[in-house]
Amino acid sequence: IDEAAGRPILMTDWRQRNGSARLEARLSEGSRIAVEGSVLDGEVGNAGAVGSPFASPTARGLFREERIAVPGAFALSDSNHLDVLFASVRSKPGFVDVGFVSQTDAQTLQARVADTARLGDHQVSGFASWERWKVDDGSNFGPNIQDGRTTIWGIGAQDAWTLGAFIVTAGLRYDHNSAFGEAWSPRGTISWLSENRLWKVRFSGGT
Repeated sequence: IDEAAGRPILMTDWRQRNGSARLEARLSEGSRIAVEGSVLDGEVGNAGAVGSPFASPTARGLFREERIAVPGAFALSDSNHLDVLFASVRSKPGFVDVGFVSQTDAQTLQARVADTARLGDHQVSGFASWERWKVDDGSNFGPNIQDGRTTIWGIGAQDAWTLGAFIVTAGLRYDHNSAFGEAWSPRGTISWLSENRLWKVRFSGGT
């Protein structure tokens, strides 16, 4: 208590707990698959700005995230490598104060696959990704979002061409968002590496 002002001094605090586990199987040289999970849980005091008439010593921000994933990497040949990922992430932030409670429940499903192959002086990569988000949000005053859903998927390719001391890279990505529409994202890079490998110059551009 601030005896001079005759009021309590509000302080913030932060507490977090987390844990994770991973089980991996090595199938062959350069190939493996795993199952991994993690939990993050905690809370933070949100007392408010110093001297604010709305400051509250009981306001708490809550957060929790649960993740399960199955990543895999496979050497299809000496010059071809495949990476995959399947994951589920659940996030549950909340807020609690006198007379007010809010809670969000957001779940994301993810799937990604990428293949990289060496073809002579070229290193060619291709990928595809898919994500689906589902959100419910509300408070003791009622719901804000009920069964909100968004889906994003994308595909892309990139070619890195080695020309002596130069590497020229060109790539193009396409994404489609069920709420905002589509987008094309090109990218290009040219880099030069000195013979003694001490200096590198790179120019790149994209959107």
